[in-house]
Amino acid sequence: MCVTMSPRPRLIYTVTIFTLLMMLPLVAASSTTIQYTLDSSGLDARLGAFGLFLRGSHSPHYTYYDIVENNTDYHVLFVRMFEYTDSNHDGVYTQSADTPIGPVISLQSGIWVFSNFVTQEESGDVVKLDFQLTSLSGTFYPQQPELQLTLVNHLNVSNNASLKFDIILSGWEWHNSNNSLALGIVLSMGQHSTGQMNRPTVHPGSGNVSFGNGYLLYPSVAQVDSKNVGVNVSVNGANPQNNGEQVYFCFPYFSDTLEYDPTIGLFDISSVTTTQPSTPPGQPPLFDIPRIAVIGIGVTVVIVIAVKFQSDHH
Repeated sequence: MCVTMSPRPRLIYTVTIFTLLMMLPLVAASSTTIQYTLDSSGLDARLGAFGLFLRGSHSPHYTYYDIVENNTDYHVLFVRMFEYTDSNHDGVYTQSADTPIGPVISLQSGIWVFSNFVTQEESGDVVKLDFQLTSLSGTFYPQQPELQLTLVNHLNVSNNASLKFDIILSGWEWHNSNNSLALGIVLSMGQHSTGQMNRPTVHPGSGNVSFGNGYLLYPSVAQVDSKNVGVNVSVNGANPQNNGEQVYFCFPYFSDTLEYDPTIGLFDISSVTTTQPSTPPGQPPLFDIPRIAVIGIGVTVVIVIAVKFQSDHH
């Protein structure tokens, strides 16, 4: 016996399946396109299995992680800037030997804004994303009223487990042209599910610092007026914070604007086909109670409608 489904029930079942699919958020990740969103909490970007979350509400705070591995977050926080005298002439800031000159600028006291989003597409896929996070003019008044710090960020599908960012510094009012400028960041690690940050074991190398599966690459030169100037980096030169290891970029005197371009990333990255990707830090899981409730209500409504149409048909 051949049973033929009438057009109306067939349409109902099709609508039912389509409705359920629409209720589920998209979880598939692509290794050939960059996906990103920006809201009041910060910027969430994904490239294959590489996840990046950049908070800018207080000071720049990068969190990056393997979406598939979904266990460990790697943090890079921008925390402070100060001028100092290199008393022991070793080229880097050493807390036990060198003395800060003038006030220490807390980058958490600034106001930061995202801007200048530029994408490059190929065959409909976003293959490059550039954007800026900038301190507002006058935000460090009165200690450094003209100081401005801009981070120009670059994501590229050809480097699918890293982010390069240009540090652009201008407006620093120097006490002495023989001094240096220290820009302090903190490296940290933590559990993805909790967001907790802990001090990592860092391994300094030539032009890099590794911590777990994460790394920081830093060049030995910066650009001032299109000319290269030497830059030294201090690792373990200051007391560690409770939740991280301090690293200082040590810049020589410059009169106008300095540009410097480090890179952060992961040594190993998962295949995007291994499992479903995770949610970004601080976001609800895919199947939390509200989502389950909404899906349940939707399923119930669709079933009731289907039964009613079938009853009317018969």
